[in-house]
Amino acid sequence: MKLIALTNPDIHGEEQRLYSQDKVLIQTLKNAGHEVHHYFYDTKVLDILGKNFIFNLCDSFPDGREEYVYVGLLEQKGFSFTGCPAETLYLCQSKFRQKAVFEENKVAHPHYQLFTSPEQEFKLGFPVILKPTQSNASIGIDDDSVVFNEKELRTKLAA
Repeated sequence: MKLIALTNPDIHGEEQRLYSQDKVLIQTLKNAGHEVHHYFYDTKVLDILGKNFIFNLCDSFPDGREEYVYVGLLEQKGFSFTGCPAETLYLCQSKFRQKAVFEENKVAHPHYQLFTSPEQEFKLGFPVILKPTQSNASIGIDDDSVVFNEKELRTKLAA
């Protein structure tokens, strides 16, 4: 089967190169007997791919919106591809939007509070995990994201 491996580049300086995990997956597909063609993601490349099945290996866009816009283009052009649909990726970019969907569908989830300023009244109990609202997965969560008291909370919020 002819497959397209579509990746975004690991950019170091001016040279585009594949992430090591992408190389492994492409080689595994080839070892399984598939004809695999690799392209770095670019909106122009979508016009030359034909209707082949796409292994969507794109991740870690500098701007999180690029990911769901790109997948939306794959959907719009009628490609079959691996991974989540654009709507899911859109929801995953906002912890606040995710919570709203959970609440609407009566899915249990931890209590949360959206902070719009560091001075805002804290309404939960400690400890808490502070997360940016606009990122997916664990992007923006680091060693000092778990806070145990008011002082740590205010320091982290002000940062």
